[in-house]
Amino acid sequence: MFQSHPKSHFSSSSDLLASSGDYFRLWEVGHSSIELISVLNNSKTNKFSAPLTSFDWNYVEPHRIETSSIDTTCTIWDIEKGVVETQLIAHDKEVYDIEIEFSVPFPLMDP
Repeated sequence: MFQSHPKSHFSSSSDLLASSGDYFRLWEVGHSSIELISVLNNSKTNKFSAPLTSFDWNYVEPHRIETSSIDTTCTIWDIEKGVVETQLIAHDKEVYDIEIEFSVPFPLMDP
């Protein structure tokens, strides 16, 4: 799966593209080039990662992205810092899709 970023905070002269599969990757798309800028991995061993099945940009807070995985988790990433903000591990089975709901405050973060 891949999607373009709603608005890039990384560079004003290029766009961001994200892809998921074995890892979550961010790409910077310039006028004549595409460059890998970040590989995000939530695995504790850093050797293997459960496949990411889907992701969604947060259009209200574009530095956040949510991913879902067959390891039963949903993860919220801060893509500017390259870190996991929080992770939901409450599913009984694989999670194949995720969508951010914008009509409610950010659901998993306490102020």
